[in-house]
Amino acid sequence: YGLARLVGDVTAGKGVVQNTIALSDGSAIRVTTALLASPKSKSFNLTGLTPDYPVSLPAENVNAIHSMDPEQDAQLKKAISVLTESGSSAEEESSEPSSEVSSEPGSESESAASETESSGKAA
Repeated sequence: YGLARLVGDVTAGKGVVQNTIALSDGSAIRVTTALLASPKSKSFNLTGLTPDYPVSLPAENVNAIHSMDPEQDAQLKKAISVLTESGSSAEEESSEPSSEVSSEPGSESESAASETESSGKAA
């Protein structure tokens, strides 16, 4: 697949879903109910995901992520930059004639095909 690009820090590596079941004696049992994996079935449990574009937040911003000024968020700025670069590439590719769609330039069919191609290439 290889279409997505990750920006930020290495993730925590929690690749499982667990449910806690309360028992009648007041105790509980935790059961793993799902394992998370990539589309190619690669598990990231205990290893995390390594970003394509490593960008760390300063320690003082990690706990204040929801109230941080977007202008001060280095990860957000880099992600926007990556998407903008990807969008430019997709626009250039979609402006080339497509062998899949045979319609007049500027027609609805051509616009829809360009949008589909562009959205399929976005990060």
